[in-house]
Amino acid sequence: MLERRIAALEGGAAALAVASGASIFTFEIAGGQDAAWKFIDNLKIFSLLANVADVKSLVIHPATTTHSQLSEAELADQGITPSTIRLSIGTEHIDDIIADLTRGFAAIQ
Repeated sequence: MLERRIAALEGGAAALAVASGASIFTFEIAGGQDAAWKFIDNLKIFSLLANVADVKSLVIHPATTTHSQLSEAELADQGITPSTIRLSIGTEHIDDIIADLTRGFAAIQ
């Protein structure tokens, strides 16, 4: 359900690749690394942390954080681009999570 709501909000700004029932979502933001960071910087509920499966919602930019030691070829092999964003959905109210993601997507429109 969350992935359908996110896909409905973003109006083509991102391509969501998720498995049913997942709490971790990885997607690409149109506009490259600058747009990815603008999206991240405009989130208020999501914390910029590398943990996953926490009780709070988290966001990470893998290319410049968790996978920054990899070469461009290794990043590509792992499916990570400068526009890759990873979210870990926490226990906040769904309406607050959706509102925060809406704010992030609006910032890059």
